Amino acid sequence: MYDNTPPIPPTPPTTIDRDTTTEGNGMYGKLQRYEIYYVVGATWLLQIIWSHIWLRFFRFGPLEWCWRSLTYWKRQPFLK
Repeated sequence: MYDNTPPIPPTPPTTIDRDTTTEGNGMYGKLQRYEIYYVVGATWLLQIIWSHIWLRFFRFGPLEWCWRSLTYWKRQPFLK
């Protein structure tokens, strides 16, 4: 009638899980508004640089390539 097994305690999230996935790499609530603009600007700049490098060698981005291949039901050329 009675279950003799002890209950399993819930496991708390680890610092790595909480800080890197749900709270902006541990920066949530620690930056002032003007500091956030620096982070946004740096991220934006890195994405622009990376996209120019990527598009020198490939016709599309990886998701656009996948979308076009699914739309046309034919594998699209990936390299330039």
